[in-house]
Amino acid sequence: MDSREAVVEQVREQARALEASPAFPRAVAERVRVSTAWMGAGDSAPDDLRFSALLLDRQATRHLEPSAIPGRGTRRLVKLAIRAVVGWYGRFLCQHVAAVGQAFSRLGLAVAARVDRLETDQEQDRSALQAELDGLRARVAILEAALAADEHGASTAR
Repeated sequence: MDSREAVVEQVREQARALEASPAFPRAVAERVRVSTAWMGAGDSAPDDLRFSALLLDRQATRHLEPSAIPGRGTRRLVKLAIRAVVGWYGRFLCQHVAAVGQAFSRLGLAVAARVDRLETDQEQDRSALQAELDGLRARVAILEAALAADEHGASTAR
């Protein structure tokens, strides 16, 4: 186990100990787990490129409009006026940021597919090289056995 895995295991042990405590806020923790379940926390490796790209794609396609404006009377009207005046520029900016996020997401998925192909090719090449190496070892063993037999036959003929 490397140092990173050791630290992760220590954190997990401490988390289990804290969770076992009667003072642990179980209801809050459960709400957080439910609300973040879509992120797949714990279901993928931290270096999973495909997961990261999909998460980026999900975040980039979020709803761009702000939530309904609370309040009453003049305050609400002022907020609505500001939203109308500034909103078009905010939407324009958000659409461009979302487009960049989606482009990076597509790039990430393309890179993940390429890495998968390279890993598959590498494994096939490794298997072929191992088979060739095993064949060469067998041939060397046969040649050494033949050489030993020739040397043994030559020494007994003397």
